[in-house]
Amino acid sequence: MIYPTHPPLTKGRGELMQHTTRAIILKKIAYGEADLIVTFFGRDEGRLSGMAKHARASQRRFGGALELGSIVDLRYVVRGASNIVRIEDANIHIPTVGIMNSLPRIGAMSNALELALAFIPEKQAAPEKFDLLADHIAELSRSDPTPSSIIAFELKWLSLVGYQPALERCMSCGGQAPGEGVWSFSMDHGGVFCGSCKKPNARRIDVKNKALEGMRLLSNGGKAALGESDSRAIQGLLANYVQHLLGRPLPGRMIFERW
Repeated sequence: MIYPTHPPLTKGRGELMQHTTRAIILKKIAYGEADLIVTFFGRDEGRLSGMAKHARASQRRFGGALELGSIVDLRYVVRGASNIVRIEDANIHIPTVGIMNSLPRIGAMSNALELALAFIPEKQAAPEKFDLLADHIAELSRSDPTPSSIIAFELKWLSLVGYQPALERCMSCGGQAPGEGVWSFSMDHGGVFCGSCKKPNARRIDVKNKALEGMRLLSNGGKAALGESDSRAIQGLLANYVQHLLGRPLPGRMIFERW
């Protein structure tokens, strides 16, 4: 799916700067009795936080446009050097109504939004990441995810943020994966080692040939017919790898892992 670009910031009155962007709502926090602080991922701006005045007191202004995961056309104002923008209005482009009726979709979306929050720096445009996340949410709005679709998203995401797992060859001897026997994925190295080269005391997870081959296919944009045990093994491996990279687990994965 192609998402439009928008004109650069334009000056308003005084020091105010107005802007419109296609955005994904990542997080919202109640503030005071009527307001919301909303974190959004703008295609042209990266991650920003904004104040949505009276968003909780009146549905007229925003409706359901500030629901988590919504893809919206959002207008906001920047005042001077403030880190918090002022959200003026938002119109829904792709809603989350279809997602919120399905626990698998909710879990997959929650996991994706938390990956975005964890790996997207503030105020740095990341259009490729935006398009990947937006397409994933759009697909979830249409149908329940499959284990393969979620694994493929996570592998593509890790590639875009610079942590693509090295799955093609043993990181020590260069032997081609999956090869023979049980391989292991090293958290510290971000790649696989063959049975002869793996270190017994390293932070690693053993991975069977079929699961490794499935990861390779999905990482390269192909399709993989994964059984339940292999899917679970890969999902567990990726969860541990992300936790290792961040130094903490992602809470949204708890929902994701229950279905």
